Amino acid sequence: AVTLVDCLLVGNGTNGRGGGLYGAGTVTGSTFVQNGANEGSSIFVSFEAKLNIDNSIIWGTDLKPISDFGELGPATIVVSYSNIKNGYAGVGNLNVNPGFVDDGSYRLAAGSACIDAGSAALLPLDELDLDRDGNFAEPLPVDLVGSVRVLGSAPDMGARESF
Repeated sequence: AVTLVDCLLVGNGTNGRGGGLYGAGTVTGSTFVQNGANEGSSIFVSFEAKLNIDNSIIWGTDLKPISDFGELGPATIVVSYSNIKNGYAGVGNLNVNPGFVDDGSYRLAAGSACIDAGSAALLPLDELDLDRDGNFAEPLPVDLVGSVRVLGSAPDMGARESF
């Protein structure tokens, strides 16, 4: 199983399944944009596997950005506090244009519905002490580019905090 935290996956594709991710595991605070596949979608979950997606943005992809084998043995897919193109059932999820800044950074522009829309309770622990303060038990304090992870009342969805 894979664990992706504060990752940005842009423009990936495959002739198979899962242009951004094929498998199972956990995706937290990540942004998937313009990933596609000839079979499946941006994220494809193996049959009878489990995938959790939290505080993330899956956008600019095909009509069904998250899929599984279904008929062979459905996967368990839990999506929370994430913005998924065309929607996905789950607590705190959105289906709105994320409103990225138009500079290729995939940072959220002022007024984006994804700002402060994540859940601090779903942030992983800072097991690698990324801010070098000696505290390995605190919630992850930084985003993809090393900026403070929670600038407002809650973390932003996606790999980068707005500023």
